[in-house]
Amino acid sequence: MGSTIVFIQHNSILHDTICRLEDHHLLQGCITIFKLLPDLNDYADSFHNTFTVGCDYDSISQALLTFGDYSQKHDWRRRFGNQNNSVWRELFTPSQRRGDFHNTQNALYFMLGHLHNLPASTVDSIINSYFALFTANPAKEKDWRYYFIKYTGFRKNEDGFYYWQDTTKPYQCIMMRRSTLGGFHWSPFLFSLKKASTTLMNLENYGAPLIYVKGNATVKIFNQNDGFRLEALGLDGQALLDDAAKAGYITSSFVCMVKQALTGVDEEDRIDKGVDLIHSLNTLHDK
Repeated sequence: MGSTIVFIQHNSILHDTICRLEDHHLLQGCITIFKLLPDLNDYADSFHNTFTVGCDYDSISQALLTFGDYSQKHDWRRRFGNQNNSVWRELFTPSQRRGDFHNTQNALYFMLGHLHNLPASTVDSIINSYFALFTANPAKEKDWRYYFIKYTGFRKNEDGFYYWQDTTKPYQCIMMRRSTLGGFHWSPFLFSLKKASTTLMNLENYGAPLIYVKGNATVKIFNQNDGFRLEALGLDGQALLDDAAKAGYITSSFVCMVKQALTGVDEEDRIDKGVDLIHSLNTLHDK
């Protein structure tokens, strides 16, 4: 609060701007998410125009991610914004119990600055411009943010928590419905693949693999950092995987590889790749 008072003393023209920010329902007196600089009014206007009562938080979250990973560290989990005011209010309020507050501040500032400098832009136009880059260049590298932004299945959470056991494997993450693994949780890639495929598959609620069944063949599908690993249940399932390997749809070790750059980042959309894989399995099994 002391730094704010000093700032107002030297920038009295911004007094009303600061008071209005402090009254915002997501800030409630704490404006630490803002940088106390002479251009504060520009960012404040964009903030008020974006974070309105009843705004579409889902789209805002997508747009923010196009500017960077805005999540914060909560012990072993990371938290993103969702449809709840309370989650965004927490993200905008610093705490010694959480880390990476600067992630949120930096992404927010980039987005607010973009909206101010390009008055015709909107949250939706930011998202559309992001995906236009991939339309123009289908091989453009697709990090985990791409999937979070593109697929609603990645944003199936109620408290905003996600977990990476090994941060060197960014595609192996867990989407949590609540704040602990005792609640429902899934691989967001498998969750999204199930939603995107026209083939009926089963996905249990506690980190289970995707189950593909047709006829007497049953196959478990796991997401891993370089693609999808398949595991047969029973002889019919094994025969199906053997045929898929012979046809070149999967490797001899039963992995559907996603093409990646030397950096280890996807060049193919792995959800699309998974949908094609399921279609191929259907075709093989129909023979």
